[in-house]
Amino acid sequence: VYADATIKNGTINSLNRCVDTRTNVNLNLENVTLIADKYHSTYGNPQPLTIGGSTHGTIVTLTDVNINAGKSGYCIISFVETDLDATNCTLTGYSAYYAKGGSEGSTFDFNNCSLTGDCTNNDVEGNSFSVIAIQSSSVTVNVNDGSVIAKGDNMYAIGIGCTTVTDLTSNAITVKGATITGNILALAEDDLATNTVIIPD
Repeated sequence: VYADATIKNGTINSLNRCVDTRTNVNLNLENVTLIADKYHSTYGNPQPLTIGGSTHGTIVTLTDVNINAGKSGYCIISFVETDLDATNCTLTGYSAYYAKGGSEGSTFDFNNCSLTGDCTNNDVEGNSFSVIAIQSSSVTVNVNDGSVIAKGDNMYAIGIGCTTVTDLTSNAITVKGATITGNILALAEDDLATNTVIIPD
């Protein structure tokens, strides 16, 4: 996607990326299903909704969207500063949202959404990951109502710098009115004092 676009009322199946933004666009998806649910030897881990390019400021609105990335993919992955608002959506994959380097300054709001991360295909300590995975700085994620489901002993609802990336600061993750199922939180030790995570009691 290289220009502002609206996609409605359909299903997109792909080996890797269903929708891929390549510059700072306004993208609106409504009543859409994105399916890229199998690891591919050429294309790697599925990334049904990829927010990329080299220009910051992409705006994404998702309404009644279903994203299926299987047990090896990232439903939404961002590489640039993004403002995303998702309402009544279902995201199921190895990770629901993955903020990569370059996502600094992004805000992701999930309203009445179901977010699931599933590592049960290969549930070992070295494959620890999270439903909401932050490997960037200054990213804000708000989960309002809905659910965050971590499936597997080594899957977490929220992870900040919990793999090989450290020194991540000023991230703010808030889960309000949503249920969390499974392991809740994974933080790299260096990041404990520099990020804010608010979850239900």
